[in-house]
Amino acid sequence: MLSRILVVDDDPALREIAAEFLSAHGYQVSTAGSGEEALSKLERGAVELLLTDDGLGEMRGVELIARAAERGLLRGTACVLMTGLLPSRVPHGTLVLEKPFETSCLLDMVAAATWESARRRAIDAGAPLA
Repeated sequence: MLSRILVVDDDPALREIAAEFLSAHGYQVSTAGSGEEALSKLERGAVELLLTDDGLGEMRGVELIARAAERGLLRGTACVLMTGLLPSRVPHGTLVLEKPFETSCLLDMVAAATWESARRRAIDAGAPLA
């Protein structure tokens, strides 16, 4: 099964570059240009990974993650926050990918995060861990 990723960035060029890069590496990717659009997409269906920029404009990435968690939209979902400036508070369990980054670092972070998501889903389903 392909890992589903939601890429959130208010910069259309960066959002599309990330989506195309991850799609080329076998991930099923959808995109959102704002925090509100991302929340709407998360309400319509679960993803294994929420990959969000922190500087989204009207809603920071940390706020998006917090709101989605409050609504119960992140069960079994790993979160990666892309940022150039580390925020003072990062939601528990959120991985941080510092900008600028190499595409190999993005791919490594996504692989680790989707593995963690699969592990969380297995635990939630009561599957024994090997």
